Amino acid sequence: MFRTVWSKTLRAYRTPLLSWGIGLAFILLATLATFGSTASQMADSMNQLAQTFRFIGDPIALNTATGFATWRSLDLVIPVMLSIWAIMAGTNLIQGEEERTALELLLATSTSRLRLLLEKLYALVLALVIIGVLIGSGAIAGLASAKLDFDAGRALLAGLNVSLLAFFYASLALLFSQLFPGRKVATSWTIGLLALFTLLDSTGRIVQHGEWMQYLSPNYYYSINKPLINTYDNHPLAALLLLIISLLLCTLSAWLFMQRDLGASIFQRLNLHIGTKNSAQSSSEVLAKAWHDSSLRSVGLRTLTALAISISTWLISLILYIAWMISLTPSFLGIMKDLVSKSPTLSQIFNGQNVVTNSGFIGYAVFSFVPLLTVIFVFTLALQWAKDLDNGRLELILSTPQARLRVLGEHITVVLLTSLLTVILIWLSTLVSAQLINIRVDAGKIAAAAFGIWPLELIIVTGVYACAVRLRSSAILTVIALYLAWAYLTEFLRSVLNTPDWLMSLSIFHAYGTPILDGWKWGPNLVMLGVAIVLLLLALFQFKRVDIDRGN
Repeated sequence: MFRTVWSKTLRAYRTPLLSWGIGLAFILLATLATFGSTASQMADSMNQLAQTFRFIGDPIALNTATGFATWRSLDLVIPVMLSIWAIMAGTNLIQGEEERTALELLLATSTSRLRLLLEKLYALVLALVIIGVLIGSGAIAGLASAKLDFDAGRALLAGLNVSLLAFFYASLALLFSQLFPGRKVATSWTIGLLALFTLLDSTGRIVQHGEWMQYLSPNYYYSINKPLINTYDNHPLAALLLLIISLLLCTLSAWLFMQRDLGASIFQRLNLHIGTKNSAQSSSEVLAKAWHDSSLRSVGLRTLTALAISISTWLISLILYIAWMISLTPSFLGIMKDLVSKSPTLSQIFNGQNVVTNSGFIGYAVFSFVPLLTVIFVFTLALQWAKDLDNGRLELILSTPQARLRVLGEHITVVLLTSLLTVILIWLSTLVSAQLINIRVDAGKIAAAAFGIWPLELIIVTGVYACAVRLRSSAILTVIALYLAWAYLTEFLRSVLNTPDWLMSLSIFHAYGTPILDGWKWGPNLVMLGVAIVLLLLALFQFKRVDIDRGN
């Protein structure tokens, strides 16, 4: 059906393309439709707020809907979120099929390596362009719903500007995938640079005489263009520079791809030339080495080893984010009190949270976002089980004298223990950070806010395992990603959406509530734990009885 590499690759992107495109478009639409019309009524307060949170972005024309939406959504949130997907797509572009040993089949045809890479890049660029158009369409829909004048061309350019930054990070990820062995290593390095570049851009914006830091970050060359704001003078040369750098990274990646062996990074290829003894190991030596490898002695240990890089990257990132946000509390709390007292309308923006107290500010800055990030983290870990089923990796394991329930149980145990470790580290990092900067918090409510995340994790994790036997990983990704987007946005915008109570009760984030202000609630948490137990039993029952016939 698909006669070209690019069309097959684009087809593989159809689910994330629609999910990310529509999801990010809805965020921009909701920002414009909900808050844009009130921006002019509280211009002074919004300018003070934006100056306080200047690390998010430059406050330009905040008395307009487009200026407010650019500062709140387009300067930081949307580009970072799309860049994360672009990084994963960039590392998967070549290394994904290498790890599945599917690339050899493609290269066995008359398709050259260069053409293969160019067609895959073309599909990725096309997917990013479509996502950019969807984001721009969300801006148009938001402005139209608010009955405000808009320029459709500028709205689409704003979406494409986001796609350009995401393409840069995809190109960087593609380069690292040629330099380092393993897709996860390349992904971790690129996400680390994304965090570094974001920090450089934000720090250069708020530190006196620190503008030079911004010049080192590609985020700066993205953010100095704000097409959505009619009165802003854009800098097309900055976008051109970002595009040229991205193309140079792609060119270097193509050259490296044509030089190296499949299954080996360029560094590994250099090591092979330096020391040939290791490359000449006999099969008995390889088997002896594997036999003494402790990580291969059980499914649980192997799962932990395979996921170690992802787990450590996520946990370190969560701890740093929590520490950073809590460190802002003393300097921002007085300003927040002044702003909220002068403009009650701001309470709508902060979803009614009591942001004028230590606990309220930490609840908004940390525990409004960390539950979503944590759930996404454990979701990616559990989804690896479904991917292993898709790729036929369990047949060999099940051919050994191991019970099915033990194989599944060890994998689930690793993910569940990781989810528990995550909430413990969230709890400890919050308490320690607050202690270090000497602010008073209620330790009991901090514990409730941290450990209240665990039932959310359990529902998503067990839901993945329950669906894995019947559905492919792509279908599970679509269903759960759409549910998480709906559940979070419904709770995040509950004060303006007027969603019926029965529908709100289906959102796990609504069930989570605000425990840092209200304390632990046994009812919702016990219900979520009960649902998770039912899903876990369903997963175990299905895997024990259903044939495994999903291998490619």
